[in-house]
Amino acid sequence: MISIVGFSAILAGVLQPYVASRTMNEPWSFFVYWVSIACLILVIVGLQIGWRYCFHAGDRERWQARQSILDFSPCIMVGGVFSLALMLSAPEHASFLPAFWSSCFALGIFSTRHRLPESMLMAAGFYVLASIVCLRVTTSGSPFTPWTVSMTFGIGHFLTAGILYRYERNKHAVSE
Repeated sequence: MISIVGFSAILAGVLQPYVASRTMNEPWSFFVYWVSIACLILVIVGLQIGWRYCFHAGDRERWQARQSILDFSPCIMVGGVFSLALMLSAPEHASFLPAFWSSCFALGIFSTRHRLPESMLMAAGFYVLASIVCLRVTTSGSPFTPWTVSMTFGIGHFLTAGILYRYERNKHAVSE
């Protein structure tokens, strides 16, 4: 399901100039577009987690899912509150949000690392590096390019999916 998230992020970047052309120049349009995409993706991920939680998880997996959500949630909440505060007080700095969002996501992965495969630190590192690239792109004259958010989260979720797939495959190979 994470690969659907990766495809969704990249597709949103491809569609941004056509569906929401104002997002290329207007901070609020950019913000609303990407927050809407993030909410849609959050629903997709929530449905997938809920499905596994209700129909495929044992007691231990359910406990781990609840704890991981509790560990990751502060990063999402702080990211949302800070983003809204920035937009209300200084929307001219909205172009820095993709770097901030990427940093928040990296912190979320770091905060759940004790429940994830060790190789997920590579994904967290990717998000940290992506935040630096987003800052560079923002300061070089392309403030609302769709690719800062799209490629950061598209590639990041594909990387995450690959790591989790490899981990699950190896785990099942060991147990057989």
